Amino acid sequence: MRELSNPVRCVHLYLILKHVQSEISLNELYTKTRIASSAFYYTVIPTMLKLGLIEISYENRKKIIRLTEKGRKLLEVLNDIEFEKVIAKEALVVTP
Repeated sequence: MRELSNPVRCVHLYLILKHVQSEISLNELYTKTRIASSAFYYTVIPTMLKLGLIEISYENRKKIIRLTEKGRKLLEVLNDIEFEKVIAKEALVVTP
């Protein structure tokens, strides 16, 4: 991982936290978030692991992502401050 060359955007963190409510496969998460593959696999996921926001386990040869307690707390704070409204106003995220 290249340090500081491609910083993780807050919107990427939020999208992943939002989509990992209980558990989800890594490939399904990639499909749902629509984050560029290089950023997703080489920057965002490794950074979130390093920060202790997510954990990965293997089930039937699939990588399964789960939020850690720290990740759940961060998602709760982001929801409390209505972060999704902020990024929607900035047109960074298309809400369904």
